[in-house]
Amino acid sequence: MGLPLGLPKSAFINNKMYADSTFPPNPTEGDRIWRTDVQTWYTYGSSGWVADVSSAPVVSGTSFPASPYTAQRFYRTDHGIWYTYGTILGTPYWWPDAGSLVCSIYQGSNQNVPTNTATAIANMTGVDRNLNTWFNTGTSRFTPLVPGWYQFGGGIGWALTGTLGSYRLAYMRKNNTANIQGSLQELSPVVGANTYLGIRSVPAYLNGTGDYVELYGHSNGNNGSGFSPTISGSGSNTTNFWATYLNPIP
Repeated sequence: MGLPLGLPKSAFINNKMYADSTFPPNPTEGDRIWRTDVQTWYTYGSSGWVADVSSAPVVSGTSFPASPYTAQRFYRTDHGIWYTYGTILGTPYWWPDAGSLVCSIYQGSNQNVPTNTATAIANMTGVDRNLNTWFNTGTSRFTPLVPGWYQFGGGIGWALTGTLGSYRLAYMRKNNTANIQGSLQELSPVVGANTYLGIRSVPAYLNGTGDYVELYGHSNGNNGSGFSPTISGSGSNTTNFWATYLNPIP
């Protein structure tokens, strides 16, 4: 039967075993330490402290390690993204590398937008990418659990069967209280034409504990029935939403 992990060889039975985040002073050959900061066994010998290859931290998989250490890197094979572990504003997190696309969503069915009413875009059920299911396809809201800056983009496929002189808007809104500055785009409709209206891509800081972002639309003209539906079909008119992670700094 093999020896338990970490048990010293018989030749070093009188040597010491440690568990600490730093190496002990004045070690002797055969001393062992479990480095709690990097979750790895080390043995002291003629070359100094040497890490055990067999106990090196797992660096990839479909779930995060149970006992991570600060600055540990981990590749989530199911996400296709590298993460770093650390503390942000006093709370430990795994956060994705800057520039990682965390969601790409599109509308799954048509939606009627009442005239002269700021309206949250709903029915966002088509998923190209949805990291950690931070985009809720039931509420059509993006609510990440990692604080930081995110870059947003997307737009609305308007069915522009409106009247001359009317306009359509597309923009992002945070926590249903304020438009994200710089995101709003306006379009004067071409009567009888379907047109995609993209927002201006903008960054916003989300606290990771409840902040959310939604895509909004507004129409001051109608299609003869009092509303102007968005387009959810394939091609350039598909209503969509995407978010990219930037960094954790407030």
